[in-house]
Amino acid sequence: MKDYYLEDRTRLQGQPKKTIGDYVESQGILVPRRFDNLDDARKSKKAIILRSEHPQDYNGVSGLLSSPKLSGKYHSYRGIESLEEARERLFEHEATYSSLVYMQYCWLLGIDSQKFIDETSFSIWQYLQGINRFVSADSAVKERYHVLSFDPREGKYSARSYFILDNGKIEIKFNWRIQDNEDDVRRLVDDYKRIRNLGRFNSNHCPIMEFQTANGRNYFLQYHIGRDFEATTFNLDRSAEDGETELFFVRGATKPEGLYLKMAMVRGVWLAERGVQLPDNEDSALCNGKFAYDRIMFRRRKFQPFYTNDLELTYNKLSADHYARDSVFKPLISGIVDVEALISKEEHSRLCEMAKKTGQTQFKNFHLVSDGRRALIRRLEDE
Repeated sequence: MKDYYLEDRTRLQGQPKKTIGDYVESQGILVPRRFDNLDDARKSKKAIILRSEHPQDYNGVSGLLSSPKLSGKYHSYRGIESLEEARERLFEHEATYSSLVYMQYCWLLGIDSQKFIDETSFSIWQYLQGINRFVSADSAVKERYHVLSFDPREGKYSARSYFILDNGKIEIKFNWRIQDNEDDVRRLVDDYKRIRNLGRFNSNHCPIMEFQTANGRNYFLQYHIGRDFEATTFNLDRSAEDGETELFFVRGATKPEGLYLKMAMVRGVWLAERGVQLPDNEDSALCNGKFAYDRIMFRRRKFQPFYTNDLELTYNKLSADHYARDSVFKPLISGIVDVEALISKEEHSRLCEMAKKTGQTQFKNFHLVSDGRRALIRRLEDE
């Protein structure tokens, strides 16, 4: 089955969030109210959010631009009279961050930055106070779903959670201050399944969907392209062998014989530079921060590791950040592993010095095997 919107991107009308929101609502799904213009929105006396729109949003980088709320005493968009004025203010605000996000995105993909700005617009939505949620079907294990939530009403220390629903059984991976019960999570997954199987979407795809739960009801917000479903073909039922480390968490599966990976440990160039050549694909890489290079490359990578010695902190980050969620759901395989299984601090420092001296990216070789629920990784000897 093909995706109606990927077959012809003009069907997104330059505004993927609003266009798909309109379609999903037409199929009987709850979606926050949208407004045709600012006057109507302000007359409604509702809390309003201007959701940034760009044609790449559907199957590109998620959260590339911010979406300002027109509510509260101190928001920076007070007094705007048009969406064009709002767009100018958006890019004034983004200017301090442009070298890390949209400008770097344009440089790396050879896109004229003014063209990118011209193609950016806003759709006007009612802002619903509540819990923001992301759901994705697992790309390797049937009837396994990932549910990530955070409540921005808690401010800097927002409540967050990461659940996995596996064949109807809930595995709590991380839960901090959000007291979801099993029925809440199951209802959300049911809504996800219903949307995933609508006629305009490829039902074999595992989309990343965004919802807002307000007053006990789930409202659809956005559909992001993730990975297609490819069922695992084996069970990894053996213990770790010498030199192997079991991952704390994995999404995605290898073949039974596993996967050999050349992992980029330290980059040899600054990845905001014009003219940096993007590879068509990449085995694996440690992330260097919220740079556009990684955000573009997540979908092109075979394996994306999250290296940590603080599992709770890692789940906390995954629950409330577009960049982190992209790193989970857009690579072929992703996983959380003890940092010492990949590289020591001392060796990483040496590789940083080598990369600085030579200008060349420093790699290490690994072997990974995963059945979608368990995964083992082994550092290989240098060639």
